Amino acid sequence: MEVAAFVEHLTYGEAVWLLPVVYAVHFLEEHPRFPLWATDALRTPYTTKKFLVENAVLWSMVLAWVLLNAYSPGQAGTILTLSAAFGFLTNVVFHAAYTLRTGVYSPGTVTACLFFAPTSIHLYYLAVREGRLTVTTAVSSAVIGLATLPIVVAVVHGIIDGRIPPRWVILAALPPVLLQLASALLGRATVMNVMVYAGPLVLLPLVLKSASWLKGWRR
Repeated sequence: MEVAAFVEHLTYGEAVWLLPVVYAVHFLEEHPRFPLWATDALRTPYTTKKFLVENAVLWSMVLAWVLLNAYSPGQAGTILTLSAAFGFLTNVVFHAAYTLRTGVYSPGTVTACLFFAPTSIHLYYLAVREGRLTVTTAVSSAVIGLATLPIVVAVVHGIIDGRIPPRWVILAALPPVLLQLASALLGRATVMNVMVYAGPLVLLPLVLKSASWLKGWRR
């Protein structure tokens, strides 16, 4: 009851700090068994190294999104933290559906159901209560939440397996950072105009390169 009362009195900005905490607890349940389970259940080589690296990346992203929401509160922070919450909900479905369908325990099921589900649902409730949840926020958080895990897993596994050169990942991470700097120095309107005209030319090589990676991966 005391925990429930404590959580109930949290604001959205305070409650999002639960995200990296419950993720860490979930990781502790998954870690001893998940790589072996995934190799068997998903029928793909899933090493401990891949598991540790992808979770380090994902946890760091969640923490970065929470920090962004704390130090630069606004729609972007809300979208990204709700993206983490939505991603957690999909993780609940993943673990619970497999366990119920096969009758075999999927490592992570317990903490996903006990911590991910209530934390994520409560964050959406707080977002509604505080007027943060708009149609744009809801749709954006769902899209990002669905896409983040498979993209991170594909990139991490691709780098470890030697299919994706690390330099391309660094190049892909540069545009958001440069956009933030440009927005601060030149103004958001100027940056948006540049993106409209130059964006497709910059993205085309990356899209073509990504297509070649996916083609090679399927083989």
